[in-house]
Amino acid sequence: MRQKKLSSLNRLITDGEGRLADLAREAARRSAQTRGLVPVLPAGLREHVQHLSVSTDGTAVLTVDSAAWSSRLRYDPGTVLDALAAAGVSAHTLQVKVRPRT
Repeated sequence: MRQKKLSSLNRLITDGEGRLADLAREAARRSAQTRGLVPVLPAGLREHVQHLSVSTDGTAVLTVDSAAWSSRLRYDPGTVLDALAAAGVSAHTLQVKVRPRT
């Protein structure tokens, strides 16, 4: 019976070219995008944002920590879209998700 070479999970994720590595790179890209975009948002909103990314089709996906903020932003998406536009980010649609902090 032929033995397979064992690899560490960390190496598979960071150095690999498979699906795990692709997933890790995408997660890192989105995390970096969130860190770069959150500072351009209005001050009161920043502390409630858990995730913010903009897809290639111009959809900004924003995850906030409460339904109250979700409702507020769905009612007035211009708050986020205008802030992103001022930072040079082209987004025309806002999708808001809620993920309560634990």
